[in-house]
Amino acid sequence: MIVIKKAAKELFSIYQRGYLIGLDNTPVAEYSDGMIYSENKENFKRYLDYYPNSPTSKLIKLLFELEGDYEVMGEEMDKAQRKSLQKL
Repeated sequence: MIVIKKAAKELFSIYQRGYLIGLDNTPVAEYSDGMIYSENKENFKRYLDYYPNSPTSKLIKLLFELEGDYEVMGEEMDKAQRKSLQKL
């Protein structure tokens, strides 16, 4: 059972990070200035409305605070995500 939980957390982590930061071919923010694309921002706001108390919502709020520096966004989101996943 522990192996399954670990695998599930790992998959969740991968999908959550993809949603929050994006992938190489589908980033959520402009690399040059770190500004979150409007369509992603709208999606994040809807998520916050539907799931205000979820662990992912806390990370979205942090992402909004970090907007403006893509590299810092990624680094800080990784740290916050690891901390968040320890609670699961």
